[in-house]
Amino acid sequence: MKSSRDLKPDDVITFKKPHPCGSNEWLLLEAGSQLELKCVKCDRKIILSRKEFEKRYKSKSNRL
Repeated sequence: MKSSRDLKPDDVITFKKPHPCGSNEWLLLEAGSQLELKCVKCDRKIILSRKEFEKRYKSKSNRL
C-alpha cells in the first residue's frame, strides 16, 4: 500500500493528474502538516495540506 508518511525532502513525487505544463512529477521541498512542492518541469511552487496531498498522491518516483 502506498504511503506518503515515509517521504522526505528531495524525493520526486508523481501525482495522478498532470500539471498544466504537462508534467506530473514534483520535487518535495518540505514535509509536515503542509507540504511544499516544486514542479520538475516548470519550477512552479505549491503548498498543499496533508489531506489534499493524499488525494493527489500516486507514487514516489525513482527519478533524480
